[in-house]
Amino acid sequence: MTWLRVTSATLSDTTLRLVFHTSADVVLETIFTFNRSVSASLDKLPKDRLERLLHYIALGYAIYAFDYDYYDEIRTPLELTTEERSFFEDFYFNGMAEFRVENKLPITRKTVVTSLYDIALPTSRIPAKTLHGAVVANGGGKDGATAIEVIRSVCDDLEWFTWNLHPNRAAVIKAADIPSALVTNSTARTNATKKYKGHKPLNGLLAFLTTLAALISGKEYAVLANEYSANEANLTIDGVSVNHQYTKSFPVEQKLARLIDATGLGVTYFSILRPLYDLQIMAIFIHFPRYFSAFISCNRQAFEGKWCMECAKCAFVVLCVTALDPSAAKRIWGDDKIIARPELYEHIAALIIAAEDKPFECVGTLEECQVAAGMIRNQAAFFATLPKGLQTLLSQHAPPAFDASCNAIIHVYKRENSIPQALQPDVYAFFAKYLA
Repeated sequence: MTWLRVTSATLSDTTLRLVFHTSADVVLETIFTFNRSVSASLDKLPKDRLERLLHYIALGYAIYAFDYDYYDEIRTPLELTTEERSFFEDFYFNGMAEFRVENKLPITRKTVVTSLYDIALPTSRIPAKTLHGAVVANGGGKDGATAIEVIRSVCDDLEWFTWNLHPNRAAVIKAADIPSALVTNSTARTNATKKYKGHKPLNGLLAFLTTLAALISGKEYAVLANEYSANEANLTIDGVSVNHQYTKSFPVEQKLARLIDATGLGVTYFSILRPLYDLQIMAIFIHFPRYFSAFISCNRQAFEGKWCMECAKCAFVVLCVTALDPSAAKRIWGDDKIIARPELYEHIAALIIAAEDKPFECVGTLEECQVAAGMIRNQAAFFATLPKGLQTLLSQHAPPAFDASCNAIIHVYKRENSIPQALQPDVYAFFAKYLA
């Protein structure tokens, strides 16, 4: 049996240090370095409750150790409740399903979470509410930029949180004109070489890190930009649903929110874009052109400040922008007919053909991609300028009942979500401005 042990999770003046050991004598150490001192903000918090959050971060980060082996057991010093253990075991099983597929590991292989009982359940009193405002996670793409504009309409005390700053994330911060930004950059070192590679679910870790960022900044809300579309799985293998975006899905958001609330640290975690399809998010985003030269929603070359224009993610974003406004595509990429780029054709086909497996990427649902195809088809003058093969593809896979499908995707915006009740009326009013 292979195991990974969380050895320590400690926070000092500007650094969070995580250390792991494994059954194969691998040592993995990761340092998160913040761009300002954090100790003064956190000294007043109950130590046992803060320590629990730090170990949540360690358990979320543990997925990166799966590069070195696939672990049957994760050992934590936390005394765990049944709900905590269930959450993390589900997180590793369903969140790492794609990783198992990519590495040809048994799809039903499970990881159990074992408590070493060194750190007891919190007994301190929950602090009085002293937090105000929101921290918003910044990934450098359309979602974070849209989220900051939505929360700006309902909250006047905002700060960005960025894990691993690179040029386009910095550009999004600048474009938003919100001067306050908490940044943490991470570095890892180990004595082992990688055995596996593949997708690992970021969102659980990001939720816990954003919660810590909210505490550092004295904010009440830890806000992410996960969407309704993330609920749809890519495929099912031997009864196991494989969803590239599983940890971004609403059921996981609900569980994360309960765990974070139960820490008693006063932070409320939620996604402000949860009620929306990706296509709706883009419909809002294109009304904020100040981000056009800043954002990059390509997972291949974003760290280099580029769109690869050869992947499913690029194809999906191009499909959505073109469906909504080809002139916006020209402003973003310099070409209103970039959708005709040959390298994108097979990816667009995979997005809109029902018989194709959904690409392992952060892309929209089959239904919304088909609606986007129909929206392009219905722009008669523009559509006529596209290559015949692309015209045929888009026409054949647009929804047969287009008007009904389009209305259900674009104009409905009160789907299930965890947005605090006090914020919902103003959030819905913001959505209505662009989607009703």
